[in-house]
Amino acid sequence: MTFQSLSESPFVLPGLAWLALPIVLAFALRRRGFFRVWGLVFGALIALDAWLTGPLSPVSDERSGWATFFGVAFVLVGDLRFFVAAEWDAGRARASLARAFGLAWIAPLASQLARALVPSIAATPRLTYLVYELIFLVVLAGWYLGRARRWSGARRVFASRLAAFFALQYALWAGADVLLLATSADLGYGLRMAPNVLYYVLFVPYVLMVAPEPEAR
Repeated sequence: MTFQSLSESPFVLPGLAWLALPIVLAFALRRRGFFRVWGLVFGALIALDAWLTGPLSPVSDERSGWATFFGVAFVLVGDLRFFVAAEWDAGRARASLARAFGLAWIAPLASQLARALVPSIAATPRLTYLVYELIFLVVLAGWYLGRARRWSGARRVFASRLAAFFALQYALWAGADVLLLATSADLGYGLRMAPNVLYYVLFVPYVLMVAPEPEAR
């Protein structure tokens, strides 16, 4: 079995995400307040993402338009869960959620602009992935250096941990896509499975483990 066939196997997605879901929900139910809701909502959504955008998807036919819709929607949701968790401030709930939504739209809009300006990006799906990954890394660095680094105490530690996790995830994706674009080596698919596991399986329980308790925020 090649890494490509393994990465495209339903045993990986949605299999791993579905196996992890009961554990994720159990982690969420052990929390209180906002992060209980966050864990339940995004734990369920990431399992839904793994189904609707994976090999078992009932809407995999791109001609229907639904595959594109769910693909774009779940990319946005995947980044949104990071910004919602990292930006959460119980004392300014509405403002923190609004800011998270705004931040989550930057990379999708910028990548669409790049696709419109450079036709070769739109014509090559792997290049589209790479451009998005690089844009998000720039957005993440700008957010951390311009905002999160100025926080103090538990909130800064939490934001730093989340930023490091997402930076590693996106850097691994980008590295794998560079390898695939440059050589088409099967190893690139193997490398890509590592950030997929971070994204679909580990991120939500990681956040639930390291998030400060309500009284610490």
